[in-house]
Amino acid sequence: MYNTRASSISEIKHFITSTKALAFKAKNKTEAYQWKEGVLQNTLYKMLSKKDKSTIRRYLGKVTSYSVSHVDRLVRKYVATVHLVFTVYKRNSFHRKYADKDIALLARVDETHNNLSGPATATILQEEWMRFKRVEFKNIANISTSHIYNLRETRLYHETNHHFQKTHLTQVR
Repeated sequence: MYNTRASSISEIKHFITSTKALAFKAKNKTEAYQWKEGVLQNTLYKMLSKKDKSTIRRYLGKVTSYSVSHVDRLVRKYVATVHLVFTVYKRNSFHRKYADKDIALLARVDETHNNLSGPATATILQEEWMRFKRVEFKNIANISTSHIYNLRETRLYHETNHHFQKTHLTQVR
């Protein structure tokens, strides 16, 4: 990844002062974390003086373009665990009740029936499952009217239904 060939503190200081206009970017975060761990291990970071530690931190920030606070967090993590491992953040999310195939099905039904109102569309979806036993309508058969309007706002719906227009009133029997 980075081959700066700076091995001593004096070489690192010279590198920092001579490259003020340059900024380096990492190819990916995992590689950057591995490189930082290698630098901290090779310089024996834990045994350095406070002044030399700040030089190493500035060097890490310069080469990877990370902020001072980010470098400080990573160095603290290294001091505590002797390893730096990039962990991917997994966002918690709610389970989707209606899959993409259900949204596409709703768009096809709307396109076929000229974009009826929400209650009329809900009745059609329910009838397709209850009366005609069409399996593809099983999941979307009990959708609420308000959720039909929510699904009509999705990107997939607009990509599938090419004749989208505002709903017009129809009476539900």
